[in-house]
Amino acid sequence: MLLQKNEDMKQFPSKFEKEYFQGDKSNYTTCYDYKMGNISYLYTKKALPILKRSLDTKAKILDLGCAFGNLLSMLDKKGYKTYGLDISQYAIAKARKITKADLALGDVNKELPYNNNFFDAVFALDIIEHLNSPIEFVHEVARVVKKNGNFFIHTPNINSIFEKIFKEKWFGYRDDSHLYLFNKKNLKFLVEKAGFEVFINETISYPLPSILRQLLKNTDLGGSLWMVARKI
Repeated sequence: MLLQKNEDMKQFPSKFEKEYFQGDKSNYTTCYDYKMGNISYLYTKKALPILKRSLDTKAKILDLGCAFGNLLSMLDKKGYKTYGLDISQYAIAKARKITKADLALGDVNKELPYNNNFFDAVFALDIIEHLNSPIEFVHEVARVVKKNGNFFIHTPNINSIFEKIFKEKWFGYRDDSHLYLFNKKNLKFLVEKAGFEVFINETISYPLPSILRQLLKNTDLGGSLWMVARKI
């Protein structure tokens, strides 16, 4: 793995440890089955067709905020060279059990520990809303991904119809670690400022029935944002 520095795991005290994932007040626990189903849906229905068109099976793919390694495990099965980064020692230990990825403990709020122009694709699923500086993060992704490489983002949609229905009980508000929430326009603006060209910008309302997902997809009302961009 082309790491610029080898960080000691103890240098990353994190609120994203076992209690975040399994505690009594854990938003992650209550949504676990949904999250796993959502990752599978995003990968098989949304990301994989793009990866097949644009990359060979030896491509290097990074999952930032890889958590338990579910996405990486699916990418492994296609033969991609996989890498994962997460701030949680607990999550990384769980991920090692299911993925062959080159895993590292690290804080995505800081400089990513990878060389310039190293990855063919980078995933950031349900991570950007947790970060201190989303614009610095997106610039770091632009640094480590190759020209024409793909950047996949999934995050709660602040304009979601579900936010309007559930108000303060909406899942985007319930997680105290969420610092920023986006809609289609401002996320696109942010990503383009970092040197990407956005070619997919839609909303996803999994696990609603397919017909409802299609109706909401091109609006700003779906449950979450799905954006794919290309480094230019």
